[in-house]
Amino acid sequence: MTTNWQSLFDSWAKPPSDTEIDERDHTEKQVKNALQAWPALARRNFRVFVKGSYWRATNVRRGADVDLAVELLGVAPMDQAFVVTKEFKAKGLTDAELNLTDAPPEYSRARATFKDDCLDALVDAFGPTMVERHNKCITVSEKSTTLPADVVPCTTHRRYDSRSVSSDGIQITPDHGPSIINWPQQDRDNGIAKNARTSRRYKRVVRGLKALEDLMAESGSPETPSWLVECLVYNVPDEVFDSSSNHINALTTLLWLHENLASTSGRGDWLEVNELKYLFTVSQPWSTQEASDFVARAMRLLTS
Repeated sequence: MTTNWQSLFDSWAKPPSDTEIDERDHTEKQVKNALQAWPALARRNFRVFVKGSYWRATNVRRGADVDLAVELLGVAPMDQAFVVTKEFKAKGLTDAELNLTDAPPEYSRARATFKDDCLDALVDAFGPTMVERHNKCITVSEKSTTLPADVVPCTTHRRYDSRSVSSDGIQITPDHGPSIINWPQQDRDNGIAKNARTSRRYKRVVRGLKALEDLMAESGSPETPSWLVECLVYNVPDEVFDSSSNHINALTTLLWLHENLASTSGRGDWLEVNELKYLFTVSQPWSTQEASDFVARAMRLLTS
């Protein structure tokens, strides 16, 4: 039977339904209430906010957990890796020039126990069978009116372009392994801007290719991280999204990626959606080969 790709991509391109948005908001509220009610966290200054594909409106319908950041506020450490990132250097600046001071002892103690306290609060509110601790996050299972949630305890992270220009992100400290820096606000803002420049076609293609990746993975193909798929689409020039057909835009996006991933010139400058991290570096959990393989599989499926 011939697959009607146009119809599928039209369906995949749709944003989250009103019901999903309501469930997302209810999930956020329940987690926030649980954390704020816990005595050990009542004395802490923190905020809870949605991040990830639900917040960026690039999730596959009914296909993603809600990512909730729980950010411990206070001191924002300088990004020490900044000095080796070739496009973003704050040359010769000292902590004193940037008005940076060491964290007070009470902040360091709070930071050390923050994930433990978040876990205790969620277990108390939802029950031990609904909550599980993982290396980077704490998961909360879905209920009839809430979505499954990945709760991510983190701290503020600040990166300096100059004395007067900085970018705020979050720093995740896993139970094992090095810290991870994310830029959720920049991810969202840059995605919104590209979507506006492309007459809302960018996010439709992102959702469509994520859904296509899910379909291929269900058929036994290697899984490709959804964030890698989203970032690949972000690096495609705006003018490529020039069709009123969601299917055609997906095909032309894949074709551009196929041609440009095959060339070593230029792809070293590709960025994540936040435009603060390079997409292909030794520190990333993927490679250009993995990206090329995903694009090739998708093109074979759509053109067979």
